[in-house]
Amino acid sequence: MNTGFIRRVAVPGGMTALAIEILSRYVPQAWQTVFRETAGREAKSRESLAL
Repeated sequence: MNTGFIRRVAVPGGMTALAIEILSRYVPQAWQTVFRETAGREAKSRESLAL
């Protein structure tokens, strides 16, 4: 799991952190795919915005 991303968006002990923990236990392959696909899309968006 991409813990760097989680640290950027989830307050320790907060609702997002709890949701990520629960989802990680029950749907690990899907969760990994979510991170991979969103990271790829973000990279493409950043490339298109580069001046």
